[in-house]
Parts: sequence; C-alpha cells; structure tokens
Amino acid sequence: MGKKIAQHLKVKLELILDDATKSKLKSNSFDLIFSQGVVEHFKDPHHIISEQIRILKKGGFLIIDVPQKFNPYTIFKHKKIKKGTWQYGWETEFSLPRLKNLGKKYGLVPVESIGYGYGYGEDYNFNIISSFGERFARKFTKLSLMGKLYTQVIRKMEQKYGAYFMLSVVVAFKKPQ
Repeated sequence: MGKKIAQHLKVKLELILDDATKSKLKSNSFDLIFSQGVVEHFKDPHHIISEQIRILKKGGFLIIDVPQKFNPYTIFKHKKIKKGTWQYGWETEFSLPRLKNLGKKYGLVPVESIGYGYGYGEDYNFNIISSFGERFARKFTKLSLMGKLYTQVIRKMEQKYGAYFMLSVVVAFKKPQ
C-alpha cells in the first residue's frame, strides 16, 4: 500500500526492517515520525520513545497515537486481555495528560492534540453516540432537524474535547532546536 501511495505522489519510498528499540538508523535523520499502534505495547516505553527521539531531527515532530484510557473500549479490551482472547497481545492506554507528560519527560514540547474514533469492528461497536443523530433523523423525518442539531453538537464536542474521551488520543510533540 505504501508503494502505491508513493507512486501516486511521485515520491521515493524506502522500506526498512529495523528494531524500534535499538534502531540502526542515524541520529537526527527524520523531520517527522508518526508512531501509531506502537507505544501502548511496551510495558516500559522508554526504549521505543528514546529511539524515536534520537532519530528525530532537532525541530522535528513526533506524533504519538495511542488508545485513550477514558473510553468504554478500554473496559471491553481489558476483559478480553484478562480472558486471554485479545488478539493484539498486551497493551495499555493513555489519558491525554499522561501522554503529554510522557513526552515532556523526554524534553519534547506538546504542540497539538486530538482524539478520534469510537470502537468499530466485529469485536466492539460503540459508535452509537456519534451516529445517533443521523439514525434519529432518518427514522423520524419530521424531527430530522433535531437529529441534525444533535450531530452538530456532538461533532463540536469531539473537536474540542475528543482527546479526553474518544477511542484514540494523539499528541504532536516538537523536539526543541
């Protein structure tokens, strides 16, 4: 998939297999590192974050995307982990303040944060909050305006406070010059 995107954008893409905790990549090599679905699988994220920071250029950005702690999905996930039926192995989750503090601990400066998503998929579905307005408007056409207003309010809440309650929390950090 990455190669197709690179061809479409007419950019060069080099795929490298490496150890994220002891990378062979040169220090200060990247302007941007996007880390999704990684940090939460380390009981002690020190080695992974230290390596990401080492290979990040000064003034570069590290974007960390992890599961949100304060989301119903977390309860579902922990039940599955306890039963041994969670297909993704051990993982933890982060609140927005915890993730920001983790970056600050390594000298990074948080510059932006967002939350996104609910729980979709065969193993969990908690999109009832965000999709309620649309479903209400379709079912009760005479009251569709109320459903549309509900959706607008929910979307504004997601934009402003989503990093505190949605499925994933993302923080963009800047490495000081």
